[in-house]
Amino acid sequence: MTAAFLCSVLLLLALNGLAATPAQSASTPPQFSSSLLSSGQAASWDQLRWDRELAAIQRLGIGSIVLTASLSDASVDQADSGLTAKTAYYPTTLSGYHIATANGAPVDVVGSALRAAQKAGMTVWLGLQTDNPTWFSSGQLDASWLATQAELAGRLAEDLWAQYGAAYHDTIAGWYQPYENNNYDAVVSTGLNRPLIMHSFFLQLGEAIDAVSTAAQRSPLPIMISPFYFSALPNSADYQEFWRISLSGTSIDVVALQVYADMTTSYQETDSFRAALISEWTAAVSRGVAAANNGAQTWANIELFQSNPAIGAATVKYAVEAMKAAAPYVTAFTNFSFSHHWSPWTIGYDWFSVGYLDYLSGGAVPVASVPSPGSPSMTLSSQNTAKISWRIPASTQYHIVYFEIFSMGNNRQRISTASWDSNNITIPADFGTKLAIRSVDAAGNVSSLSSIRLLNR
Repeated sequence: MTAAFLCSVLLLLALNGLAATPAQSASTPPQFSSSLLSSGQAASWDQLRWDRELAAIQRLGIGSIVLTASLSDASVDQADSGLTAKTAYYPTTLSGYHIATANGAPVDVVGSALRAAQKAGMTVWLGLQTDNPTWFSSGQLDASWLATQAELAGRLAEDLWAQYGAAYHDTIAGWYQPYENNNYDAVVSTGLNRPLIMHSFFLQLGEAIDAVSTAAQRSPLPIMISPFYFSALPNSADYQEFWRISLSGTSIDVVALQVYADMTTSYQETDSFRAALISEWTAAVSRGVAAANNGAQTWANIELFQSNPAIGAATVKYAVEAMKAAAPYVTAFTNFSFSHHWSPWTIGYDWFSVGYLDYLSGGAVPVASVPSPGSPSMTLSSQNTAKISWRIPASTQYHIVYFEIFSMGNNRQRISTASWDSNNITIPADFGTKLAIRSVDAAGNVSSLSSIRLLNR
């Protein structure tokens, strides 16, 4: 970003909520201002679904969406739509890509998102290209490949602006680069200076993207990235240094750190464990971003799912506690993703939205009583497996969304989960016979533990 644009850039960032601001105030309950939305997930949506989806997002006080990608070279987005490699989510003029289709017809995810957002008075960050297989295998260490990706990002941004800039220049909030750095690939030594390699890429990316605005005689739009961390690696200080070096002098404006902290096996330690983990990593990254002194901000990208073990959507309490732990170190919150995990148009109910709205209105995670599963019992069906059964309790204020099963030894350990509409589950028999079960609602309230009665041996 050249000095000639500095004043106009500061104005633009202020308009987009990106001007230099302090970390989240401890007196103000943290809340989401944007949400990522997978282009692959939305490939089959018609305009009515787009309007309904953004209305559901906007209902939660969210004013912006972040499309994950406009081009996909063998991207993980294929899992959402069955698409093959080299896919475009809009009618691109770039060669080598086929347009995503739904019901036999080409789709325009970018155009549909912009139309719905403009109608709703929201904004959209436009995702650039992604080639995750190459990125995670060798791309991050290949300066030549990275230079090619920066050049492609520039051509893609130019094509997107040519097609949508005139009609939606007030709706386009910025650019989102989907490639995700992490504290293993970015730091662990292989004889290469990884921070400097990424620094060169960020410089090239910024120059290519900013050139699009220069050609259009407009102020440069901000660029967002969303890295993550492997919490098991004890190298948060190294990750901090990575960001200091890699961002210095670049045009990266937002580092939206993915915040996930899997539940510890001991449910008694879950809240403190999660908070300490999130605080450590958001603090390290935000300090590195600040030390780069390029004006970038650190956001927290809250993952609205839990993955150890996989139990689907995160409760409102999980999301809020994650935001609170990150709040001293970040200036805004986004998430991945409402549309995947909380949207009533995806999961079929609005229990999470209701709980989150009550949090916004009350300033605290809503508290409600939750009934325990009825008459839980276990049958050893073989030497290797056991079947646990229970009676699903009556509906509650925030609705039960899953059940948790615990091994009740010296260290209480969560060993399995079951969805809200299940009344039995099969587990390995080697967990023993001292087990218990409880209910969890969408707000994050839990029932008391009920011992599981052994019916036979």
